[in-house]
Amino acid sequence: MSIRKEVELPVTPRLPPDLLEKIGHTIVAFSYIEFLLSNITYDLMGIGQKEGRLVIKEPRASQRVEAIADLITLKGIDLSIDLKDLMQLIADLENSRNLLAHAVWMQHPNTHQLFIRVTNGTWQPDPKVKGKVKRIIKPEGREYGLIEVSTLCDHIDQATAVVLDLAREIVNKIPSLRKKYLLQTEDK
Repeated sequence: MSIRKEVELPVTPRLPPDLLEKIGHTIVAFSYIEFLLSNITYDLMGIGQKEGRLVIKEPRASQRVEAIADLITLKGIDLSIDLKDLMQLIADLENSRNLLAHAVWMQHPNTHQLFIRVTNGTWQPDPKVKGKVKRIIKPEGREYGLIEVSTLCDHIDQATAVVLDLAREIVNKIPSLRKKYLLQTEDK
């Protein structure tokens, strides 16, 4: 039986270069998903990017998938991609990306293991004590390193492939979009 000991984790402003590289890839890759989802929405509405940014603004990525699902329903298009599953996947990835992007990093003074500080929601710091506490009051230090960031990065890359498939499927189902994309490829 292991005894859990609380340790004050000092904040660290320096992270290893390979971890920084993966964090950067994660943030950029998720931004690409947001870009793709916005363009799908604009295409379904028959408006350009400038008009879309002006009118629709920049909602959360999961809200963009919800808007796409509503527009698909409104247009009576059948898709092979489950948009509810995609919406949940994107919401989960967005939360993980936001946690990563805004994280305060800490490092164990003895083991040098990296942690991120989590301050939203509740948790049970001591499994022997019943009840949860707000993380904003007692933050949780969650182990987080290269493996976790690499896994998140892989999941975002997989989600990007699904969103690209969604875009292709929508273009193939709407004749006016098919014509638009054919003209764009002929211009290049």
